[in-house]
Amino acid sequence: MTLAIGWIVIPTTVILIWSAMVNPIYTPRYLCFTAPAVALVLGVCIGALAVAPWMAAAILSVFTLAAGPNYFLVQRGPYAKYGMDYSQVADLITEKAAPGDCLLVNDTVTFMPAPMRPLMAARPDAYRKLVDLSLWQRATDRNDVFDTNLIPEATVGPLSDCRVVWIITEADRSRPAHEQDTTLPPGTRFGGTPAFSVPRDLGFRLLERWQFNLVQVIKAAR
Repeated sequence: MTLAIGWIVIPTTVILIWSAMVNPIYTPRYLCFTAPAVALVLGVCIGALAVAPWMAAAILSVFTLAAGPNYFLVQRGPYAKYGMDYSQVADLITEKAAPGDCLLVNDTVTFMPAPMRPLMAARPDAYRKLVDLSLWQRATDRNDVFDTNLIPEATVGPLSDCRVVWIITEADRSRPAHEQDTTLPPGTRFGGTPAFSVPRDLGFRLLERWQFNLVQVIKAAR
């Protein structure tokens, strides 16, 4: 019991103190390895409370019912992994984008975890057919976790050779889930960013847009 409690308390305390005093690093997945310790503590508690086998079964049933909503409605939802929509974006690119289309990734985001580059790392096969204008340094060359991103202004030269560009940027709650027109408005979230002004100045028009949980995907052409 003492070992299980220490297994839970010590890592949690270290992460919380470090996040509060040094650098905010806390995210729930860092503590998932303490789940077996929680199970041990619960087992000891159930054993202490249950004076008969049927009582232990009843307590376990209550715990199972209490965990049900989180399991079925949160962990199995479309945005279960911290609200991320990596799979939805990758599926859209796979279905809609054509080989040779260009890709512009806007790192001007306010959500955490940021930046936007990890989205490509989750499903790299979906983006290989695109010309990635935003890629700066690969993670393997930097001995780091993720690739780094160019600012949109640095993509002007390659972007001028593109006919269709797919723009991945932060979602805009004020816009519909899907829009299509000959010229769409950029929206408040995207309109003030260089990722909009750079393609606009090169003659690109926003033709279609999809809103997901954290990300919106925009198809632009000229």
